[in-house]
Amino acid sequence: MSAVLFGGLGVTRLADTWVFDGVTWTQSPVTGPSARDSAVMAPLGGQLVLFGGENGAGLGDTWIWDGAVWTELDVIGPSPRWGAVMAPLGGKLVLFGGWGTLSGALADTWAWDGTMWVQLLVTGPSAREGP
Repeated sequence: MSAVLFGGLGVTRLADTWVFDGVTWTQSPVTGPSARDSAVMAPLGGQLVLFGGENGAGLGDTWIWDGAVWTELDVIGPSPRWGAVMAPLGGKLVLFGGWGTLSGALADTWAWDGTMWVQLLVTGPSAREGP
């Protein structure tokens, strides 16, 4: 799989998808998530999962990139947030923390198994957000 970049913050918030093959960056002409920055994205099962981000308020949507197309999933998951962290672990993705529009820094842990989000009721680090 190539490296994929989605969105970010330039002069304005961006909603573009770029793919890097190790030599060249190419902008993909696809339509995908709305403009945002500080979303999290991690690989799972040959796809990339994007969650949340910020566009003036926290976002709580889940998107899949299959290498050619973005698909928004109609799932219930973590509260809207930006600046969380997410990484693959044991065949799932684990998401931690971030910043919620109304709640400030968060300390919750969630797992994505490819079809649904499940909150993990675990004790862990204190609330925090950041890249």
